[in-house]
Amino acid sequence: MIISDRIGRKISELMLSEGVIKETETDIYSYCYSYLLDKLIYTAYIIIVAIVLRQPFSIIVFFSVLLPLRTICGGVHADTQLKCSIFSFLVPPSIICLSVSFQPHIMTLLGTFAISLVILLIFAPVGNKNNMISESKRQKLKKTLIIYSFPLVIMLALYMYLGLQNLIFMTVLCTLFCAVAVILGIIKNRRTGVCTLT
Repeated sequence: MIISDRIGRKISELMLSEGVIKETETDIYSYCYSYLLDKLIYTAYIIIVAIVLRQPFSIIVFFSVLLPLRTICGGVHADTQLKCSIFSFLVPPSIICLSVSFQPHIMTLLGTFAISLVILLIFAPVGNKNNMISESKRQKLKKTLIIYSFPLVIMLALYMYLGLQNLIFMTVLCTLFCAVAVILGIIKNRRTGVCTLT
């Protein structure tokens, strides 16, 4: 995000002027602070959106489904940081609003979840031009995804048992979102000729 980049840069420049870091380390510290601030701001944003939309349990789904799956699976990424920020900030309220506005049939949800999970297990992880994946890292991420799919299925079954329809729908939407991101990532990489394996 633009704000966290500026703050990260200011902090690293302050550390440089105080003699805490060397000039050659300024970019590294700036990036690290920016990354940390991005994560803190996004986490706070998800919590605020869930509370404002009166869906506090949706926080569980975002932190246990969307964020880990997106991290493990990769997929399409926006071309610019501004587009990435806008898109990232639109996803949580969109998923929450959809999950409370519609009540699809349970078989539709289970079918969508199964197809999405199969797509992820077959095609993920997918790198991009900014995040190349070595074959060893790809294998490690693939194993992580396989292991992660078991608690994901158990979580969905628990929501079904407890009759938490909106959390079931949110889990399905988050999984579907990641599957679509993976497919779009593959398409984008093929169109641009980017080989994401190092």
